Amino acid sequence: MKKYLVLTAFILFLVIGFIAYCVQDAFFKHFLISISITFFSVSVAILVINIYLEKNKRKNAIASLFGLANDSMVEYHNYFIALVITQFGKTEFYDIWRSYLESHGDIKVLKPNDRTKLFNVLKDNKEVFSNYFSELENTLLELSTLVGWDLDPNLLKYILDSRRAIRNFRNIHLIDTPESKNSYVSAIMEIDLNIDFVRERLKELGKIEID
Repeated sequence: MKKYLVLTAFILFLVIGFIAYCVQDAFFKHFLISISITFFSVSVAILVINIYLEKNKRKNAIASLFGLANDSMVEYHNYFIALVITQFGKTEFYDIWRSYLESHGDIKVLKPNDRTKLFNVLKDNKEVFSNYFSELENTLLELSTLVGWDLDPNLLKYILDSRRAIRNFRNIHLIDTPESKNSYVSAIMEIDLNIDFVRERLKELGKIEID
């Protein structure tokens, strides 16, 4: 409806402006020019107000999405970080995490001993991780349904990547091989990385200031 109002006002501005251009009488010409400028001002005002309102609606919608998803993402992240820091210490684990990020998610860049330690601590808490992932799956499914391509394609990509990573985790068969252990550790780290992308993108889009 607003688009048609803007279009109608703009067309009237053009038509009346053209008529004013053709009219010879100075008084009538000035009168028509004033009317055409009024219609132009109306079209611009409607457009500007509409853009402002749409931005506000978008921001409020994103804030609601953030509120829906934030708790489950933060709870999982805090649990994961606390668990591995207890095993490695903050400085050592952040070095491990940085190596993982710099390699674009290649778990094999980590030292074999670090991979083994990560596997052991994560495997011992597999049931807890499964519970967190069930909650995250529900949250991410709701988000992907609500977001769609129209809101932000990058956000939807991060959400779908997170869901894919959780599915990969559930498909891993834990057997005593390096490949199985690497896949297990990599899946959990990838999930944490992807949900962080989701959370940060929501914060960026909604201009949300929260750690």
